[in-house]
Amino acid sequence: MVKAHDLRYPSDGSHILRGVLKRARYATTDLKAVAGADHLREIALIERILSATISLEASPSPSRQRAKQAALASSEHEGGSIQPAEGKNMPSTTRWMPPVKIGNASIIGPLEAHHFMMKRWPHVKGAKFALAHMAILAALDGRQTSQEARASFDRAVKEACLN
Repeated sequence: MVKAHDLRYPSDGSHILRGVLKRARYATTDLKAVAGADHLREIALIERILSATISLEASPSPSRQRAKQAALASSEHEGGSIQPAEGKNMPSTTRWMPPVKIGNASIIGPLEAHHFMMKRWPHVKGAKFALAHMAILAALDGRQTSQEARASFDRAVKEACLN
């Protein structure tokens, strides 16, 4: 005997998932299997959902999330740089002398170079682009001097024929 497939219920089991979620009003804490033909499949599905759900105890506390948001809000909108310490020249405030010329534009420091590389660089990126990008990031977080990053950026600009 050939059993006809019921087109109302897809064979992938998505109808079971929708039913379980709808009954629980999409709250993972309220997931329950009901008696019926799909009872065992519902139990297996609920176990999979719960195993992939982050528990309330494991999730970050609201006060920790608020502190993170406040820290982000207090930083500059580009690069997240901080105010320079007295007498220290922070990488985000370092100015290149002379600036790197690209057409009519003058790139004056690592932060501006990073912005240019991410937003305005042509789609074709060579090996020197990758090296310059790493050097710029290293200069921004203090692992490399600003002048080394400038030299690397200048080589990438020449490779891309942007000057």
